[in-house]
Amino acid sequence: MPPIEPPNPFTYADVGATRKPGFCPPDFHPLHVRTRIGEGEPVFRRASEAVLTWEMHRAMGVGIDATADRAPPRSMSRSPWPA
Repeated sequence: MPPIEPPNPFTYADVGATRKPGFCPPDFHPLHVRTRIGEGEPVFRRASEAVLTWEMHRAMGVGIDATADRAPPRSMSRSPWPA
């Protein structure tokens, strides 16, 4: 099945490049963090809410400039970090 194309074009050339193991486009810096937060439906729902409301990003120090307080489908967000 072919990948789903976004409704709006991205603003950078290497779209999808990070799918290649070990590759990161020039001037981009990957951030991989794993933390066990618990288990069960209540924990899953709380974690989902933290991602959708940008709380998880802000708690990690990743500033977010978003068009909505909650991430609806096709919402736009950006990090203040230079690309």
